[in-house]
Amino acid sequence: MRLQAIRRSETVRDQTKFIIFLGTPHRGSAYAGWGQIASNLARLALQDSNKRLLETLEVNNEVLDNIHEEFKTIAFKGTLKVHTFQESRGISGMKGLNEKVVDDFSSKLDLPRELETVESIDANHMQMARYSSRDDQGYRAVSGVLKAFVRQELGSQQVPPAVVVDTADVACT
Repeated sequence: MRLQAIRRSETVRDQTKFIIFLGTPHRGSAYAGWGQIASNLARLALQDSNKRLLETLEVNNEVLDNIHEEFKTIAFKGTLKVHTFQESRGISGMKGLNEKVVDDFSSKLDLPRELETVESIDANHMQMARYSSRDDQGYRAVSGVLKAFVRQELGSQQVPPAVVVDTADVACT
């Protein structure tokens, strides 16, 4: 059973060439406690909430640290490239959330430059993956990274129509 899981993991690793992360808390977030407060309120309102999952998102959580280190090991073994987008602003209008939800140290993997590129999106954590149109700065940044990767990866190869990335299909809210 474990051997099958390892083989599946290796297959996924070998077939994955590129990952984009948007404000992902690889090492947790100082605001995970806020999530626990929301979790308690949700339970009071009879909605399902997973407290253990929120505890895992706390900074210096052993489970999250292990996942982070294992992912770095996987990235080094394969041909995986990572592009990390960090939020550049805190959430305004919410008392106590003026800082970034995911600190810069947590949102990047700290891989070598040839494996990971890091840049900021001019938005807070909640806005960084929401685009009003194709003209939105965040949309242009993410779609530009995708287009550049596809061009670089495919080079001068003949590209079947099904492989071409059409960023017009990326959802805007």
